[in-house]
Amino acid sequence: MVRKNVVKRRSRMGNVRAQVSAFLIISILAAAIIAGAYLLRDSSSTNQGETVSDTALSEQFERLPIRNAIEACVDKTAMDGIALLGAQGGYLQLEPILSAYQTAYWYLDQVNVQPTLEEMRLRLESYLNTHLPSCVDFSSFRAQGFGIVSGAVQSAVSFNKEDVTVGIVYPVQVENNVQLSREERFTSTLDVRFRRIFEAASTLVNIQLDPRFDFTRPLALAPLGKFQVDVRPETDTLVYTLTDPQPTRWGTHMQMRFASRFQKSELDRSLRLHPGSNTQQLFFPLTLYSVDRLAELHLLPGTTVSLNSGPVQTLTVERQDLTEITRPNTPFIEHADDSVTYGDLTWQLTYPQYSFGPAGTRFNQPENLRIYWDEEKTPHVGNMGLLYQSGDVLRPIPCKVNYQEYYVEAQIIGFSEYVPIDCGVLGPKAVSAKAENKPSVPLCLVLSTLAIVSTVLDFITFGLIDPDFPAKLAGYRSEENCINFVPACDQTVSVYGDEKDGDGSCSLKEGANNVNGGNEIKFCAKIKKCDRMSRLLCKKCSMECSTSYV
Repeated sequence: MVRKNVVKRRSRMGNVRAQVSAFLIISILAAAIIAGAYLLRDSSSTNQGETVSDTALSEQFERLPIRNAIEACVDKTAMDGIALLGAQGGYLQLEPILSAYQTAYWYLDQVNVQPTLEEMRLRLESYLNTHLPSCVDFSSFRAQGFGIVSGAVQSAVSFNKEDVTVGIVYPVQVENNVQLSREERFTSTLDVRFRRIFEAASTLVNIQLDPRFDFTRPLALAPLGKFQVDVRPETDTLVYTLTDPQPTRWGTHMQMRFASRFQKSELDRSLRLHPGSNTQQLFFPLTLYSVDRLAELHLLPGTTVSLNSGPVQTLTVERQDLTEITRPNTPFIEHADDSVTYGDLTWQLTYPQYSFGPAGTRFNQPENLRIYWDEEKTPHVGNMGLLYQSGDVLRPIPCKVNYQEYYVEAQIIGFSEYVPIDCGVLGPKAVSAKAENKPSVPLCLVLSTLAIVSTVLDFITFGLIDPDFPAKLAGYRSEENCINFVPACDQTVSVYGDEKDGDGSCSLKEGANNVNGGNEIKFCAKIKKCDRMSRLLCKKCSMECSTSYV
């Protein structure tokens, strides 16, 4: 009995010990979880505190009027640079040889020396890079305990259609107990129509190249635009000032000034070559420009230049303003009897003609000729082409046309006269070719009689004899008459065929045909055979093909 009680007490003590051990383990795990949670919360609180600290510092920097000061200087510096460019004809520093009356020459003795819009953009960017740092004053911020160090300015300018966009990268480092280094970017849009006023001024320059231009009435040919134009005569010079009547948000008005001098040209419009140009190849590329810089010939390395097998000392280019040009004795109609009707072929001209010399100059390889047309002054109406004239030869030649940059381009092997042409202003020229089968009447009568007999025999022999065989001997053989023409531009021509008592065809399919400018087209009519009745009655048959082109 006592033994059983002892066993029971030992069993109960074992259970208590097991329960205490389990409780201790659970307590330790709970303490670990609570400690981990506390540490995690503490870590999170610490990170959040750091984030808040960084954010507060960033917001503190943003609240400083430093950005406002820089943005104000971006606007002021850009407007100062734009005003200076406008007043001095696109230059920040005037060159004595190209300036007068406190502005730049854009037209100098029959030559267009106008700076490009790209050159003005680069000058304004350089102006911003140089002058913006001196505009921004950090002294008041340094007095508040901020340490400020700034880096070099990098600017990007875009002359848009109705405004000017300025982008600035200006590294700024600010120190206030905690150092914050950042690269600041600034963008400003100025309501200045710089591109528009530049294009209007360019139009006035190009008008001065017109042979109808009158120095005493310089605006007579000028189109009425949105800008006010003032012209002040100074002896042999005109000083133009264009003003935009639309004010900027600062209350100012954009102006563009330039000068034009009208003296006999003393500028070089030629290109001097080295001695022995006929045998010594060019080592470097050369470019020959026309006086208005609309025509340019590019000579590649490896080129030799000769005239009658000898060397050429100087290449030249001249400009002429013609209203039309004519090639006489041009074939228009090819008749059935092989006779041809000729006439004058006239092209109306809306752009200048350029004469390259010396005439007869030849290159050992094709060279690239590019001629721009003035789209601002004379917009093209239709497709563009290129005319070539050398001596008595006058014809369109194949060329590439760039309608985005407004130029025609061709590979040439020698010098002549070249002029861009607008097919939209040309009248159509009709051409036709006619083929005809006309039998020999005496022979035809005999053979027609035989044909009748053959028809009877064909009926009797159940088709063993060809009833048309005798008539085929009567001169009814296929013939082809052709005429050649050269379209001035890429275009679509419509071909019409007119058959008379026979079966014929045209070398170009009837209906619409696409043809390329400058390529010679052989246009033919062919009569294949006359119909049976015409052969039996000894009648002629014909095929006439016609079209028109520009």
